[in-house]
Amino acid sequence: MALRYTSLCSLLLLCPLSAVSPHKPLMRLQMQRSSPAVMIDVHIDHHTAGQRKPARLSGWERIARAGSATPVRTAHSVFGLASIVFGTSDIIDVLSHGGISSISGTECFMHILVYTVVAALSLPRAKNRWTNEKPGSLWMPSARDSHVWITFVQFAWYTTVILSDYVRPVDEALFALDQPLFLCFTWFVVVATLYSTSRSILEDGTKTSGLYDTQWKNGLYVIFNVAVIMLIDVGRVLFLAHSPEIKAEWVSFLASYSQWPGLMQSAFLLGSYLTNVGWFMASAEHYKLITNSQVGAFTTTTQLAALGSTIVAAFAIDEGRMALGAYHLTFEAMLSAVHIR
Repeated sequence: MALRYTSLCSLLLLCPLSAVSPHKPLMRLQMQRSSPAVMIDVHIDHHTAGQRKPARLSGWERIARAGSATPVRTAHSVFGLASIVFGTSDIIDVLSHGGISSISGTECFMHILVYTVVAALSLPRAKNRWTNEKPGSLWMPSARDSHVWITFVQFAWYTTVILSDYVRPVDEALFALDQPLFLCFTWFVVVATLYSTSRSILEDGTKTSGLYDTQWKNGLYVIFNVAVIMLIDVGRVLFLAHSPEIKAEWVSFLASYSQWPGLMQSAFLLGSYLTNVGWFMASAEHYKLITNSQVGAFTTTTQLAALGSTIVAAFAIDEGRMALGAYHLTFEAMLSAVHIR
């Protein structure tokens, strides 16, 4: 007991009286005797001279650290960097060839596949949990979480459709656009896109439902960036598949215009790349490097530019006959689907 008492006195002598203050943090020492335990409060000053605080990491350093925190995040970062490299080369290729992609179908497939893998590796970062109070939300508590999933679904559809005779001539396509399994997948994409869009329109939590400070702005943003651009292509596939006669006309149309595959490649590649860049900017917003409004302005502006460049390139081919032919067949397929034609 004497040894324990001497050790305690030595410890108290090492703490100067100036360090003892009711405003200083406490370290509680517990000395065990047979029973009961003796509890002693000792004031410790954690701001003593010579102590160095760790340097605060910048936003970019925190992004880099978070991107390598787990094997999945590391893979996401690696594929994300690869998508930036591919996307930059795709943009240069499209701009240098008048809005028409010149890479092969195989290269295009591989590039979009990389974008799809990036989207798949983003899924664990969403808040995937079921909310009993909101069964309609499924496993996606917020509209933004649903956007993470719909991005992956849409990219997977792009990866698949690029191999079909919607984009490729019959002798180059791996399957027909009216193949039953592909049509089921296409209908699923339609339903998932409309569901995700409705989530942003109906939910009013700006931090979880969109990029802007008002509900109507978020609704317009999602209608254009998530719904309209996607539904143009999935809708055309479904309409064409409904009528075998018009589908045969579409096959002849592709045989007449060799530029069509390159045009579709440009639209798919640019759309996928810009969407991935938008998600990267959303991560930067999480670390306060940019604002939500800046992310929204960038994605909307670039998507509009990509869509506009595709339309201009389409009308520049054969004095606009190719573009008018595609629109005519789409319109005829729509009338046939609703039994007007």
